[in-house]
Amino acid sequence: GTERLRCVVNKSLTDEEIREAVQNAFSEGWRLIKLYFMVGLPTETRADLDGIVDTIQTIVHIGYEILKKAPQINLSVSSFIPKPHTPFQWEAMDPMDRLKEKHGYIRSRLKKFRFIKFNNVNFQASLLEAVFSRGDRRLNDVLMEAWMQGARFDSWDEGFDFRIWERAFSRRGLDYSMYLDALDSESELPWDHIKTGIPKRILWEERQKAYSEEHTASCL
Repeated sequence: GTERLRCVVNKSLTDEEIREAVQNAFSEGWRLIKLYFMVGLPTETRADLDGIVDTIQTIVHIGYEILKKAPQINLSVSSFIPKPHTPFQWEAMDPMDRLKEKHGYIRSRLKKFRFIKFNNVNFQASLLEAVFSRGDRRLNDVLMEAWMQGARFDSWDEGFDFRIWERAFSRRGLDYSMYLDALDSESELPWDHIKTGIPKRILWEERQKAYSEEHTASCL
């Protein structure tokens, strides 16, 4: 939502470029805009959440100005999940209650715009994605246990039951929350043996640049 945080994640879109893109779309007759944001990113503050709201309000204002009526907005706000082989692989994931608070805050600030369609967020599925993204071989047993307990088609909301996974972790003697904590920069990571062509030190250097809000040029 803010240029500062977009710089942290190396997305160099400016507020002016976003406004220009929206103006062009509405001027060409488009009424539906799809917006995608993320909360829980490293260095995020309340000002960054407000930046999401401010950006959407600006888009709404531009829509009214050009279309002479409310634009249609499909809004997705996902939760940051630290992933292997990225500069943020060492980061912790926000606790579920904090993520719910952030999502709720954004919704409350935008509830007056009834034409905004919010995409649903499955916080437990995001948590499980983070666990398996940064997990180790011990999760093999958990995966098999969950399958034996009836876990099927979990990417579909109607087929996902987090209680099955909680029991699977418990029966295998693992606390899934340990996979969501921050990782030490010197520790050996479960995926270190996989060679992607990008040395681990480069990822760490990119992380340091992110915290310094230093943009990195594309390597392509």
